[in-house]
Amino acid sequence: MNLALSTDQLLERRDVTSVSDIFCELYPDAQAYAIAHRPGAILGALESRKIHSTGLSKKILTPEQLSKNSFLVPTMSQQLYIPCRINVIFNVTQGLSLGIPKCDDSYQVTYLYDDYFLSSPGKSWRERLFSSYIKSWLKKSLSQVNELWVGSERLKTELAKIYQGEIQVVPPFIKLSEFPLIPSSLFKHDFYLINAAALDLKTAREILKLLDSRSTRFRFIGKDEHLNKLKEDLPRESFFGERCAGELAPLMSSARGLIDLTLHGFPKSAIQCQATGRPVIGRKAGSAADFHNSPYLQLITDVDELGAALDRLESSLEEGIDPKKIRAYAMDFHDLKFKGFLKRRMESL
Repeated sequence: MNLALSTDQLLERRDVTSVSDIFCELYPDAQAYAIAHRPGAILGALESRKIHSTGLSKKILTPEQLSKNSFLVPTMSQQLYIPCRINVIFNVTQGLSLGIPKCDDSYQVTYLYDDYFLSSPGKSWRERLFSSYIKSWLKKSLSQVNELWVGSERLKTELAKIYQGEIQVVPPFIKLSEFPLIPSSLFKHDFYLINAAALDLKTAREILKLLDSRSTRFRFIGKDEHLNKLKEDLPRESFFGERCAGELAPLMSSARGLIDLTLHGFPKSAIQCQATGRPVIGRKAGSAADFHNSPYLQLITDVDELGAALDRLESSLEEGIDPKKIRAYAMDFHDLKFKGFLKRRMESL
């Protein structure tokens, strides 16, 4: 059986890239097709194969740029064609690569990881103008999908309005082995982690004001360039930045808990922290709420409710929470679970 991978972008690593990684590890001979590709930007199994892409690769350098120019995708995708010798196409997408031309006899399994390219916040007037055009093209592209997987129940509900076939929810994943349980006795657990990537400057300042009033120590993790103004007034060690799992996991294990106000998409940091057995404060709004299924989570609508959530979390910590019970709810997002499911399905076609 000949297989191929198709995807939106191979410009830089995002959470969605890990899905393509697993497919390429399973099927090292599969070629790849992408709307935009920057050679050398994606290391690992993905780059070890022939990658076909459109002319957008010459002008698009980041996923953000691809989002801003998504109105070009319906036309530019016609530069690609997945040949008839390919029996099965695994399409990993955030909304732009469903319609890459293919042979009618090729079976396409599309995994809509999330709808980043369809619902990115802060769209310009031009993006909003072309938004209905892109969504119309998406609806048409769904007609060439033989099997549709989605990353959340919310996406299933939305797509059921325009897709007549069966839709299966296949949750995203983390590499669970990289976030082990470390005995709590090794740590003081005297500070909170804050996911910087989920905050704007105003919200970050509100959180810091609250924590300061409670004399609570903290550290930011994740992408934080948009919070550079805060760095002028805080010690450098307050910002841990983006780190590999080997550095992040021990920090999460040593924290009192994590404040992750991710609103859209897979709340990866929250799941990773739960895997280490530490509690999380998350959002009960937006698509991220689809993945908050643990009774040990403290969920809030917005930052105004954070103080009460911290009080509840502190009470539960004083009563005692078994880290193994917190970790149990991260097992639903085990990478080996996804890998086994993908392999079984591909080999059954």
